[in-house]
Amino acid sequence: MKQFILTFAILLLMSANINAQWETLNEGFEGRIKTIDFVTEDIGWIAGERGILLKTEDGGENWNTIPMNEDWRIHMIDFINESVGWAIRIINLNIYAILKTVDGGYNWSIQKQLDTELESRYVVD
Repeated sequence: MKQFILTFAILLLMSANINAQWETLNEGFEGRIKTIDFVTEDIGWIAGERGILLKTEDGGENWNTIPMNEDWRIHMIDFINESVGWAIRIINLNIYAILKTVDGGYNWSIQKQLDTELESRYVVD
């Protein structure tokens, strides 16, 4: 019984210590956050539904809104440097678009649009 209580106490202290390592840097995001990508320790983006695209240049202390189309649901982003990045936009349940930016997310162009329902019909096993 002593060993159980000691083990429980140690786990409780470890849990409190682990949870103490997380810190909320900013609150108030609207919509669902779907993806985050950092290209350096300081520069990163967060994207999600309702056209949310936020950029930080100070490791997440402050986030600046980058205007996007409100109807866009961004599912994933991946930047290779401060300027060039790609995003997956969900248009509906079966149609996706691959977007590309060369100016840090301020302007996007559609590289390819995919209809996964149609493509899955023609897959050869």
